Amino acid sequence: WGRRLVRTSHGHFGLAPETAEPGDQVWLLQCSQVPFVLRPRLDGRYSLVGEAYIHGIMFGEAVDCPGGRDDFVPIELV
Repeated sequence: WGRRLVRTSHGHFGLAPETAEPGDQVWLLQCSQVPFVLRPRLDGRYSLVGEAYIHGIMFGEAVDCPGGRDDFVPIELV
């Protein structure tokens, strides 16, 4: 399966790639249909770990909450 059970710092449970590590982050990328796990790099960019299932944010709940769309920021993936 290649997945592991995870819990975010906000208390959401889900499934992420088995290569996910503590310190990785769950991101909602504009125009994507699923959340992604990204790994911050020392140079300020992010590496893609893979897609995730996170219960409670799969159907737009995180974007539809107050301030949800205001939190979108440009990032660079490598």
